[in-house]
Amino acid sequence: MAGNRTKTHHITAKTGKPPGMNYADFLQWKDMLYKQALEEAKKELNRVLGDRQAQRMGWLYVVALAEHGFTDTDLEELEQRVAALGDEYIQLTEANDQDYSDEKLRAAVSKALGREVRYIHDDLYPVNTDKKDDYITGLRESESRIY
Repeated sequence: MAGNRTKTHHITAKTGKPPGMNYADFLQWKDMLYKQALEEAKKELNRVLGDRQAQRMGWLYVVALAEHGFTDTDLEELEQRVAALGDEYIQLTEANDQDYSDEKLRAAVSKALGREVRYIHDDLYPVNTDKKDDYITGLRESESRIY
């Protein structure tokens, strides 16, 4: 008699690896996907934070223009006023926090323009997370916000 052979069934549901891939390849693939997701999240975060910083600088110019009155001969004084406003903003941030400073700046711009202004990308990334180091958590928070 040839003997009874039983077929062994490989269950992949426990590891989650695709069929035909060994476990070492699966771990490398999983690590590569995680690194790619983390890198994309960092890029998106840096883009949003860069846009916000550019917006803050624009707001500082708007406040300086409203306070000073802009002409071609006043460019040097304007630059000095913008630098002074930037220093005040930094001092306010150090004395309080980022959110408080941003809100004071936003209110000053709204007053100068005579209309309400809002934060750029406030629907994409939570305003109060500019200083977070955990990129993935921040992006997950923004995706779960309801508007």
